[in-house]
Amino acid sequence: MKSVFSALLFALALVSPVSAQTSKPISIEQLAAYNKPDRENVLYSGAKSEGKITWYTSLAGESYKQLAAAFEAKYPGVKVESYRATRQEMSARITAESQAQRYIVDTIETTIPLLKLLKENSMLVPYYFPTQAKFPDNTKEKAAKGLVFWAIDRESHIGLAYNKNSIASNLAPRNYDGLLRPELKDKTAFAGSDTGVTVIGAMLKFKGEEYVKKLKSQNPAIHNVSGRALLDLVISGEVGVSPTIFRNHVEVSLKAGAHDHRTLQALRAKVGMVFQEFHLFSHLSVLDNVTLAPRVARGTARVRAEAHAQELLAQVGLADRAKAMPRELSGGQKQRVAIARALAQGVSVLLLDEPTSALDPDLREEVREVLRRVARGAQGASGRGLTVLLVTHEHAFAHELADEVWTLASGTLVPTNE
Repeated sequence: MKSVFSALLFALALVSPVSAQTSKPISIEQLAAYNKPDRENVLYSGAKSEGKITWYTSLAGESYKQLAAAFEAKYPGVKVESYRATRQEMSARITAESQAQRYIVDTIETTIPLLKLLKENSMLVPYYFPTQAKFPDNTKEKAAKGLVFWAIDRESHIGLAYNKNSIASNLAPRNYDGLLRPELKDKTAFAGSDTGVTVIGAMLKFKGEEYVKKLKSQNPAIHNVSGRALLDLVISGEVGVSPTIFRNHVEVSLKAGAHDHRTLQALRAKVGMVFQEFHLFSHLSVLDNVTLAPRVARGTARVRAEAHAQELLAQVGLADRAKAMPRELSGGQKQRVAIARALAQGVSVLLLDEPTSALDPDLREEVREVLRRVARGAQGASGRGLTVLLVTHEHAFAHELADEVWTLASGTLVPTNE
């Protein structure tokens, strides 16, 4: 199945040499329609004077970054600021910009439904591009005076992926009807993003409503993630089969040497996670929250699991709160329980996602002190020092705690030495 994407010029609010040669500034409409031999130089000069263009795109993976890098290499002095989003997210953002009369976006690549919506609301500027004569008529949305609203520049193929360890090759669907095999009941999943909507739309169009009703009886799961993220679930074995996978994503994963679910499970067993919002089980005591995973996932005997949990609770300063319920704890105490819970599985790597951001200032320090102790003395499952990866906005604390500090700047990780 093909998913059609398009590119268009939306608005270029640039200072152009054309306007400098006339008595009045050139409008966006005039600039978009400008077709003289010096068009490229005019646009480049205007963009260079601003130093950047803003590109909204539905492209996923590394492809949009590669395109932006190629553009920047061809036009030095013009940085591409990319915003990667789904069709719905992009629609909401552009609509908000339109209502505020403050446009940030310059150019867009997205799917046809959003482009039609923007056109209907008079939010697109018809434009000219030098190679448009090479594009077949059915790939262009024509406007007056030889201009276009958009042109299709690529086709992405959506197909089916399955986990070979979960689904036998002879059961893998070769067509839509193959998804109705009884053996695939409860094993199929759809992406809840644009990709899933597109596939269901195609099924309705080509197979009809009765087919979709039969498919529903297979109890397919809906994961509110992108097709790219759903492919990871297929690779890991959490999903058996999905018809909402992009072929290029599969090719990239195979090239990178995708791990099967057994390898991923072994890796995950060595990693602990502490979330922003604690996520304790409200119906379990502190002790049961800490011992649940070791007992259920690892088969650790209750006596042994509880003895280890008591040690960890003492380490985080909560030895006297083992029988307390989460509702009886402060935010700082809940987060300390979450840290103990993550360590209880004997992990080698501890991931901390903004562990102090949901806390009041007076509670943050108690969690910071626990993390200092963890960083100084905790050991991983191997008996070696525990590796801690901390994501935080607290720069001073990060520099105090960490051996290495990296800063996320405009989507790129850069080392920080100070």
